[in-house]
Amino acid sequence: MKVNALQATSVLEKLKRNLAANSNIQSVFLLQPEGATDNKTDFNIIMVL
Repeated sequence: MKVNALQATSVLEKLKRNLAANSNIQSVFLLQPEGATDNKTDFNIIMVL
């Protein structure tokens, strides 16, 4: 599936909200590195259980 940057950001934000709504997860951090050298969306999700 190919999506543009705006769509990718929207999908990742929805994923973050869904994970944060889980009562077993205390906190969710979504990190998107700046300065990507290609057209891929790179991200890291950190969950505090």
